[in-house]
Amino acid sequence: MVKFIYKLDNVLKLKSGIYDQLLVKFQEMATRVQAERKVLEELRGILEEKRREFGANQGNMKASILRKMSKEIAYFKGLEDEQKIKLEKLIVEETKIKDELIKAYREKRIQEKLKEKQYEEYLLEEKAKEQKQLDEAVSNRYKSVE
Repeated sequence: MVKFIYKLDNVLKLKSGIYDQLLVKFQEMATRVQAERKVLEELRGILEEKRREFGANQGNMKASILRKMSKEIAYFKGLEDEQKIKLEKLIVEETKIKDELIKAYREKRIQEKLKEKQYEEYLLEEKAKEQKQLDEAVSNRYKSVE
């Protein structure tokens, strides 16, 4: 029996390699997105605390302190807006990588299915060859007996 050789094995290896690379890239991007979401939530928490503090002390504090607190709130609001923009860009990039990953997975699966199909065809061919050899051996045996 001759060993099965998939003629497009290099293509399958290439597709698998591309898929693996994109999977790692996607996982890294998902981790970054999660970290940036956490930063945004922390900024929102700080901003909410500053607003609460400002609202609670508005009547009891000097104007200079209130201006300072107002500037802090504006500063953290700016940071929050920047973080939102950064997060949106990362999410867009993550979506692109995810789309590439899905495409690479499909291409890899197509190659795997082709390999499986060719292997099944190979097995059928080998079985037919074995059957032919058995038939020839049996017919030669009966010919020699006659």
